[in-house]
Amino acid sequence: MRKEMADESILSFMVKKEVKYTGLCVNCDNRKDCKIRDNAHVIWHCEEYI
Repeated sequence: MRKEMADESILSFMVKKEVKYTGLCVNCDNRKDCKIRDNAHVIWHCEEYI
């Protein structure tokens, strides 16, 4: 039973850490290291887009 609780805890942590990319960030090669991207705003114009 403790293993099941640990598995659920790890899974819930992984789900919470999932990042949703929107706008140009969806297919930009720089999205993981981007300093411009903001979860509150959708980026449609970006000089760093690759």
